[in-house]
Amino acid sequence: CADLVWLKKRNHAFGRMAAIAYIDSAEKLIASQNTLGEKERLFRGFDLAAQIDRKGPLLSDLVGRISAIVQSEELINCSLATCLDALLRSRIADGPLLHGIASRQARRIAANGPNPLWERRFWEIAARFASQAHSSNGEREAMIEIAKTFEAEADNVSLHALKAHFLEYALHQYRKISGT
Repeated sequence: CADLVWLKKRNHAFGRMAAIAYIDSAEKLIASQNTLGEKERLFRGFDLAAQIDRKGPLLSDLVGRISAIVQSEELINCSLATCLDALLRSRIADGPLLHGIASRQARRIAANGPNPLWERRFWEIAARFASQAHSSNGEREAMIEIAKTFEAEADNVSLHALKAHFLEYALHQYRKISGT
């Protein structure tokens, strides 16, 4: 309801209420491990906050709340990836800290058994945070790990066409990295 008032009349008080309500709702879904709708709510909450005051306290507060959830590192992969994506979108989150969280999650997934899709997903997020933080070493490391996930997928399939497909993606990823 507050979002509708914001859309129609650009009433900042209602926009703030809507942004907070979206984040509150997303936090409840994350806590219950119900991932249905959490992404849309997080993204809409951050988008509203950015429209109202990009550098003001509202967006900083919402980023802080979601950052605290992410730092607990007790989220399921889907929720953690969604939260990290939302924080990337805010462009004011602590890039180096969140790059580290995404990298650790990717390593944890790799250590717990082969799941190259989730591992790659977190390396992609880590690369984007490193890029946002202007950390060329962090971005390079993450991009190399992304390529390695494609190699791992190629090793785990018996069909030659699929093997070639994954190796092509690995080569494409390596070509994006300077010095490789």
